[in-house]
Amino acid sequence: MSNDKFSQLFDEMDGLIANGAATEAAVRLRRVKVSTVPASMRLRYARLARRAAMPLRALRALAPTVRPRGISKSLATDAEKAEYAASLISIGAVNEGLKLLSSVDSQKVPDSLLFTAFAYFAKWDYARSIPVLESYLRMTPTTSYAYLVGQLNLAPALIFCGEYDEARKTLSAAMEAAKQRNLGTVLGN
Repeated sequence: MSNDKFSQLFDEMDGLIANGAATEAAVRLRRVKVSTVPASMRLRYARLARRAAMPLRALRALAPTVRPRGISKSLATDAEKAEYAASLISIGAVNEGLKLLSSVDSQKVPDSLLFTAFAYFAKWDYARSIPVLESYLRMTPTTSYAYLVGQLNLAPALIFCGEYDEARKTLSAAMEAAKQRNLGTVLGN
């Protein structure tokens, strides 16, 4: 399959996931052998696999770059390390994921902050996730889907910590933006 075909397929799967059809995207992703994905598209494949609840596929796609055999130092980009760490966190290797995220420049990869918050959630440390998510939101364009994801993760952390007024403001803003953009999945969440 050519890079253009992979790109088209990945665009379709991204749309499915964003519209709440992650299961359908997962079915289609399972048909793609990791070994056939060009190295230049492995990060995108891994991101989709993680978002479609297939973190082991994501890890398999990025392992040759992030954890290369026989090489003492990884040549992975910060984005590849962050995505690999997010998948580690998804399978329960929270401390290993956090350690890898600590080597990522969050200015280059703001998603690393979101993934760090996911790790804190896994540790039931919601208070520690709040400033991380607030930093993520400051670095993310307010009109982006990523910003809504940040808000949807910040709100339950605020609720857990008893900051109900802030949670209400955060959810109200997210709901309004989701309504304007007709994002039913975000509204459902």
